[in-house]
Amino acid sequence: MAVCKPGDFTSKITPLCKREKPDAQGIAFVIGMTVAGTDKDVDNMYSTFQNDLNFAVLRENNLSRESLKCLIQAGAEYRYPRIYDYVAFYFAGHGGIDDSGALVITSDKAHVNVQSEIIRPFEEGNKGQKKHKFFFFFDCCLSGNVRRTNVEVTDGLAAFATSIDERAGGDRIQGGLWTRYLSDNLKLDIPLINILSRT
Repeated sequence: MAVCKPGDFTSKITPLCKREKPDAQGIAFVIGMTVAGTDKDVDNMYSTFQNDLNFAVLRENNLSRESLKCLIQAGAEYRYPRIYDYVAFYFAGHGGIDDSGALVITSDKAHVNVQSEIIRPFEEGNKGQKKHKFFFFFDCCLSGNVRRTNVEVTDGLAAFATSIDERAGGDRIQGGLWTRYLSDNLKLDIPLINILSRT
């Protein structure tokens, strides 16, 4: 099996930013794992970012731990057009918590730490670019527990689907309630920067 390299994803990001959406207000990474209903969630968020918010969007499904980390590294290190103000990351799938903190689970059943392996690379990689960052995690199974782990974002926000010890609502046909509400609220005529200032 070929070893994943960040360049594998850089080659996907470049045409998005330079040819397809050079005038976008940001880029969104929309990641889905095969869990009941997540296909619809990923469809909703892809459409919201692409069509309603004028984002360049890279959509990926069922990434292994290695591939997800390569995508994050590529996305964090990429030099985006100056006009891009935002970097967004949406994950739909399973997650949880262990001694290291909040985590998401990849297609190969491996754990990826939310703070150190997703948020921190984007913060460190985008330091000189002054991009506002949004991280959205839709984990249907007790994702509210991650609130106990003090996930922090500099100049941005991280949002999770459920409250502590609760399961996210939704179904296979329409997807998750949280994602639907998130999508509907992002479509409101409110500048994204205002969401950060009110959170």
